[in-house]
Amino acid sequence: MKKKCTRLTAVLLTAVLCLSVFAVPAGAVRNFYLRGDMNNDGKVSTDDARIALRYAVYLENDSDIIALCGDEYEYLYAMDMNRDNELGVADARLILRAAVGLDSVDTLPYSYDRAAVDAICSKYGAYGVQAAVIRNGKVISTYNYGVADASTGRKVADNTKFRVASLSKLVTFATCMALVDRGYLDINTDISKYLGFTVRNPYSAYSDIPITLRMLMAHCSSIVDGGSFYDSMDGGSSYSLKYLLSGYDNFMNARPGTRTEYSNFAAALVGSICELVTGRPFESLAQEYIIDPLRLDTGFVASSLQDKTFAYLYEGGYRAYGPNGYNNSKFNSTLGQTVHMVQGALKITASDYAKVLCMLLNGGLAPDGKRVLSQASVNEMLCDQYVDEAETIGFATYIIRSLYPGMTHYTHTGSAYGFHGAYAMDKDYRNGVVIFSSGCARSLDEDTAIYNICQAIIYELMPEFE
Repeated sequence: MKKKCTRLTAVLLTAVLCLSVFAVPAGAVRNFYLRGDMNNDGKVSTDDARIALRYAVYLENDSDIIALCGDEYEYLYAMDMNRDNELGVADARLILRAAVGLDSVDTLPYSYDRAAVDAICSKYGAYGVQAAVIRNGKVISTYNYGVADASTGRKVADNTKFRVASLSKLVTFATCMALVDRGYLDINTDISKYLGFTVRNPYSAYSDIPITLRMLMAHCSSIVDGGSFYDSMDGGSSYSLKYLLSGYDNFMNARPGTRTEYSNFAAALVGSICELVTGRPFESLAQEYIIDPLRLDTGFVASSLQDKTFAYLYEGGYRAYGPNGYNNSKFNSTLGQTVHMVQGALKITASDYAKVLCMLLNGGLAPDGKRVLSQASVNEMLCDQYVDEAETIGFATYIIRSLYPGMTHYTHTGSAYGFHGAYAMDKDYRNGVVIFSSGCARSLDEDTAIYNICQAIIYELMPEFE
C-alpha cells in the first residue's frame, strides 16, 4: 500500500506542476535550463531540484512541500522524477518542464542581442564574421556580419566558407580516430611502424623513447615546427618525411610525452600516417568517415566542395588569401606527404563546423542516429591527454575547468592569413559557439585583439551565459 501511495503522490504532484505554468519566474526558468544552477552557487545539486519544486507549487520552504506530500519519504519519492533513486539536476529538469509545460529544453526560445554582437564586430573593424550556436547538442542559430569580399561588397552568408587554419585539426584528428575504430591504427603504437622508418628524438637522453599518435595529437611528442618543416609546408622544398624527422631541426630537447609545444608538423604527420596505412588520400578518408556521414559540404581542397562560396581573408588592411589560395590548394601527389594541408587548410562554414562538435557532444552519433565515432574514440578526444600547470590538452581541444564553477569547457583557436576563429563548448549541457573572422581593420593589441573579438562574441552567443 505504501508503494501505491507514493506513486499516487508523485502523479498528483506532477499534475499540480502542470497546472502551475506561471509559478516560475521567466528569468529563473531560463537560468535553470541554461546552467541548471537555480541558486547561483556555482554548481548543480539537489538544492537546485528543491528550489525548482518550490517555484512550481508556489511554496517557500521544504516543510510546506513535505506537509503537502504527507511525509518526507513521500516528498523525496515524488522528487525522484526519473526513478533512479537519486535526486539532482535530472529530476529538477523534469519538474521544471512539467511546471512550464515544455517537453524539452529544445522548446525554450533562444535569443541573443544582435546589436551587441554587431557592436563587437564594429569595434574591431571586422571584415566578415560568421558564427553558429549549439544548444542541447543541436545547431540552433547562426550569425553573419560584414563582407566576404571587400572589393565587391559581397556579404557573408550562412553558406560562406572560411579557411579555418588550426581549427582544421578537429576534422583531421576525428578522421584518425575513425581509422582507430576500424583497426587501422592504434594511438599507443610507435609511429615508426606506420611510417616505415624509425622515428626518435635525436637528443641522446630520449633516443630510446617511442613516439605515438597519442603524443602527436596531444602536442607532446617533442616534434616541433622547425624551419625545414615550414619550407616544406610552403612548397619551397621537397624534403621527405624521413629527412624532416632525421635531425634536430624539428625536435625539442624534451622527453616525448612530458612537455607540450603546439605542433603543426605533428598534426601533419597524423594525416601522413592515415594515408600510409590505408593507401588512400586523406581527403577521401575524411570524406568517407566524417564529412559524408554528417552531411557536410566541406573539405581540404576546393575541388571537393559543392558550393565554392568563400570568405577572402584580410591582414594588415590587405587581402592575404583570395581566390587563388582557395582554388590552387591541393594535396601532394605522393601519399604520406601531407605536411602542407591537413593541419590548417579545411574550408568550412561555421554551421557545418558546429555539426562536427555536435557529433562529439552526442557521443559520436550523427543527427540520423548513425555512429560516426565510437564512444571510446569520443572519450579519447575529450579527455585529459596532457596536463601541466598551464594547460590541459585533449585531441584538437584545450580543456578549461575554471571558466564557470562545476563545468568543463572545451576550446580551440585557429589563425592564419588574417583568419582568426575559435570554438567553445561544454559537454555537460551540450552547448557551444563557433566563431570565424576573416580579419580586422583595427587591432587594439596585434597579438590578441582578433582572439578578443572571438571571445567577446562567444560570451554574447553562448546559451549558458544568457
